[in-house]
Amino acid sequence: MTIPEYNGPPKADGHGREYARDGTSPTFVAPFADGITTRMTCHCTSDHLDLARGMKLSRAAYESRTRKSPPAIVKARFVKPFSDETIKSYSHTELGLICALHERQLGENTRSLIISRNLGTA
Repeated sequence: MTIPEYNGPPKADGHGREYARDGTSPTFVAPFADGITTRMTCHCTSDHLDLARGMKLSRAAYESRTRKSPPAIVKARFVKPFSDETIKSYSHTELGLICALHERQLGENTRSLIISRNLGTA
């Protein structure tokens, strides 16, 4: 029997975000209003999910793949790596409310754009 190697506690990247050392960061799954779904690894821990980073990465991936501005994210969830077991899920309404709560962090223009896109008004 082999003892698994201990990789230590989660380490922080250059921006202060913690993520697991063993490649087990949660995956952010975001279906958009037009049916396209993105799956992004957010490099965070299961205890400290980074929703803002997941949304930002998903929108950037959508724009990169389709060369269009992304529509509203219908719902979102974090899943465990190498499986599809949900850690945390967010409804369309919850995403809009969470964006509103992060107004100071995101800045007024970014916040308004994200909320209008998530509520389908942009």
